[in-house]
Amino acid sequence: MMERWGWSQNDSLRSGLMSDASAAGSWLLGDRMVNRLGFGAMRLAAREAFNRAAVSRDRRGSVAVLRRAVELGVNHIDTAAFYFSSRLSANELINSALAPYPGDLVVATKVGPGRNPDGSWATWSRARPAPRAGGGEPSAAGTGVA
Repeated sequence: MMERWGWSQNDSLRSGLMSDASAAGSWLLGDRMVNRLGFGAMRLAAREAFNRAAVSRDRRGSVAVLRRAVELGVNHIDTAAFYFSSRLSANELINSALAPYPGDLVVATKVGPGRNPDGSWATWSRARPAPRAGGGEPSAAGTGVA
């Protein structure tokens, strides 16, 4: 899988400049063992988090970063439906870059806060427990994860 996107992990590791994410150790997330070094997708779609006017990131660059992270042993990605810019969604970028997903990859999302299509924050009534029953689906929708 390392050469799947055209990189050779061994070249980077041989140079001594990088090591595999597993070097940081691992921990149990639910019933899945994941490396302690994961990837947070908050700023994947835009240069500033939670700023509707923020400049969108370069799509190709974001996809390359995700693929490289997985090649270097990252097997836990943290995302949310409200990580997006005017042009890009972190969840969609994750899906485009990594699907079909490696068997050991955990994509975790959050429920509660939400964004309206214009980027403004949705009302906090969405964060109450009643609407959250089964509420992971909308947040995970863009990732392609069922």
